[in-house]
Amino acid sequence: MSMPAAESKASSINSRDPRPFWTETARRGLRPRSLAALTAEGRS
Repeated sequence: MSMPAAESKASSINSRDPRPFWTETARRGLRPRSLAALTAEGRS
């Protein structure tokens, strides 16, 4: 389990309802993995 908390959280949201997650991602112009990576880096 070497997954960052951000990735796990994103996956959880995506499982519940992908629409809000994908809409937010599209708005930022970033891909889900990139968004998770940036969030993880910001918290580190």
